[in-house]
Amino acid sequence: MSSVEEFIIENSTAFSCVIDFETRRVEWLNRGTSKMFPGTEKGDYCYRAFFGYEAPCAACPLGEVKSSRASASLPVRFDSLRRWFKIHYQYAVMDGRECCVCIGTDVTGLKSSLQIAQEMLDSFHTLAYIVDRKTHDIRFMNRTLRNMLPETGDGAKCHEVLWDSDCPCHDCPLSDLGTARSHEAEIYNGKLGRLLHVGAMLLKTPGEEDLAIFTGYDITHRIEYERKLKTLAYRDRQLDIGNRAAFHRDMDGMAETGQSCQVGLVSLGNFNNINMLFGRERGDRILKAFAESFLAIVPGEKVYRVGGCKFALIAATYEAGCAMLDAVWNRVYRRLSSGEKNFHFPVDAVFVGFPDFAASPEALLINAEYRLKNSRDGKQGKRLLFGEEDRKMMERRSLLTSVIRQALENGAFQVFYQPIYTVSDDDYAKAEALLRLHDRRLGWIAPDEFIPIAEEQGLIHELGLYVLKRVCAKLAGWRDKGFRPLAVHINVSTVQFSGDGFFNRFMGIVDRYGIDPSQIVIEVTESIMIQSFEYMMSVMNRFIDRGVRFSLDDFGTGYSSLNYVAALPISSIKLDKSFTDSMQESDVHALLVKNVANIARGLRYELIAEGVETAAQMNALRQLGFAAMQGYYFSRPLPENDLDDFLLREKCLRNQGNASVSG
Repeated sequence: MSSVEEFIIENSTAFSCVIDFETRRVEWLNRGTSKMFPGTEKGDYCYRAFFGYEAPCAACPLGEVKSSRASASLPVRFDSLRRWFKIHYQYAVMDGRECCVCIGTDVTGLKSSLQIAQEMLDSFHTLAYIVDRKTHDIRFMNRTLRNMLPETGDGAKCHEVLWDSDCPCHDCPLSDLGTARSHEAEIYNGKLGRLLHVGAMLLKTPGEEDLAIFTGYDITHRIEYERKLKTLAYRDRQLDIGNRAAFHRDMDGMAETGQSCQVGLVSLGNFNNINMLFGRERGDRILKAFAESFLAIVPGEKVYRVGGCKFALIAATYEAGCAMLDAVWNRVYRRLSSGEKNFHFPVDAVFVGFPDFAASPEALLINAEYRLKNSRDGKQGKRLLFGEEDRKMMERRSLLTSVIRQALENGAFQVFYQPIYTVSDDDYAKAEALLRLHDRRLGWIAPDEFIPIAEEQGLIHELGLYVLKRVCAKLAGWRDKGFRPLAVHINVSTVQFSGDGFFNRFMGIVDRYGIDPSQIVIEVTESIMIQSFEYMMSVMNRFIDRGVRFSLDDFGTGYSSLNYVAALPISSIKLDKSFTDSMQESDVHALLVKNVANIARGLRYELIAEGVETAAQMNALRQLGFAAMQGYYFSRPLPENDLDDFLLREKCLRNQGNASVSG
């Protein structure tokens, strides 16, 4: 806009202003408008400043102008001026904000307000009509409505023509318009077969006629679209049953009405193997067979797909849930092919009482997953019930998770060391680093309890590096004091070992402290062999190339295969404590330990016995050729400072010249 145009508009006596679409606030008004509405300033709400309303006008065209980004014209009466204006509304963008430029011309003396309103309403694409508030007679129908009802003329009763009613509608807004001035509602019109958003407002004319303008926007398609979206949002498209969102919705509804139930989490075991053996297409067909059977048997279609091959169902009781599940399985089994029947895939289920054992839908699934995963019932096709003991275990696990996180943040974990006795030297040349956790509320927490939780929560990587840093700091401290180099065994879980970037992070810490890699012995368990064996071997060889050694921990308790053990690049084997305890109890166990010792010597592995607690055990293991031992007979696990005292007392911390360091 040129400066001349700005000057003309600013000094014009016509109504001119700019209104923000979102806030309905006046962003600018010219001098003429300021004179018409004294006291109106930038930032005032347009409906309050110009009409004295406390809310936006019912027939306000700003929304339509914004959505169409076009223009509109409408007759408007300003009650405070007692005049009619024909206002042109134009979409615009000013300073990056969407707004409406409103320019109005005083037409009070040119045409009656009724004529102006009729002309404007005729230009609308939505249906519109004018009604006499006293008689309910239709005074005018715009072109859109006339095309819908070609047989109807002026003078007909609105309730008869539009709503097929002999008397005024029970919720007719005409009587309320005297005080409310405007009215809005969503109403289904059976005669037109449309769902309409109806707006009504008073129309004042120079002759003070008592009229009302009605406009109706057809929102039928929008409602149908929203209904379809809602259906899609709560439906599993592959199986055509409720999804996880539908489960949340229905459980929230039961919670609001105070209902109780049993929720069953159903898991199809070995299903990935079905996809691999029979193909994904057949696997999908089996899933659909389960879904259709659930729908046929579970009342009210209260069944949902909550995972790839997991379903949730709602039952009144545990017994009812089990009965439904058995019926579903029998129905599905009849539809399986002979090959599919021969392939066993167990259907396990856990039932959780709601709301007794879960406060939310997600908690239900979490509790059921926990019970299923931690079940000690080894049989397949089990039916489990989540109970009070499970709740206590879940609460403890939740508490332990918090304790573990806080301990990591605060550096509260402690590293203890258990000395390892070397038989040939009658000396302690190495020790095993053991992580310990103490909480002021819970006391000492066993590693067997907090390590699995750390793995589940993804904290094991950070925890493992924490131990390594403490060990490297300890070794660096001994080095700086001139002590002879000792080796430290560090336990590394399969989860840590298979993590991306483990080698680089591990060796980065070793190098940062300047530690000789040969002082580090990584202890792995036999579970490493059930992972990708070739990948694990490649990572182990990278460590070995740097000088790090490996020891196989808890030998004999897991997945031992001598072929695999012989292929592993390890330097030592640690015999599990259970063998140490049992070898003096029976000749069979003694023979097993003897054979393990012979095999280890044949493979040139150093053999270390764990859990040595008596002199008799030590002597027996010495005779079998065990090179090293650890256990309470030699020393319990010691805090860092106590380890130094122990090694000094045993004269194992010697300087490079082999002179004893007195304590």
